[in-house]
Amino acid sequence: MKDFLAIPELSSDSVIKRVPFIEAVWAIGAEYGPPMKFKSTGRFVFQRITGETARELVKWVDRSPDKSKCRISMYSMGGVISDTGADGSAFYYRNAQYIMGISAAWEKDRDAASFKRWVGRGFQFMRSFSKGTYANFPYSELNDYEREYYGTHTFRLRKIKRKYDPENFFHFQQSIR
Repeated sequence: MKDFLAIPELSSDSVIKRVPFIEAVWAIGAEYGPPMKFKSTGRFVFQRITGETARELVKWVDRSPDKSKCRISMYSMGGVISDTGADGSAFYYRNAQYIMGISAAWEKDRDAASFKRWVGRGFQFMRSFSKGTYANFPYSELNDYEREYYGTHTFRLRKIKRKYDPENFFHFQQSIR
């Protein structure tokens, strides 16, 4: 810590102390406001969307419960991501051109249903031009989340799970079964 404390830009009134991990988590968490209320998910898109689809997406956002808190985002893929083949890792959808995300945030609990409904209906529309769901935007409404997240890699991932975690120690609502 001596080298760290010797940094000239470090304020002289800075306090650095050793604390248990959970205490550090609480201290950092206290710096933020209340947790954000939101719903989001994303799908993989493998081809350019048509002008008609783009217009429908714009209309979709225009019809949202609150245009300042509802959005559709695109995350570029390709490049180094596609250097590894689809079967080279657990990430099945490497050949997608981009991920299209849909998200909504709200402040009042009474607004939750309309924002969630907007995301759900948008997700259904996105199914018409996309394939698979991005696991880092977990979506509890998926009927077959393993297939949606991992495509045909599901069977191989289940085999790995049985070998390395036979007691299912590492689990959550949508983990590999």
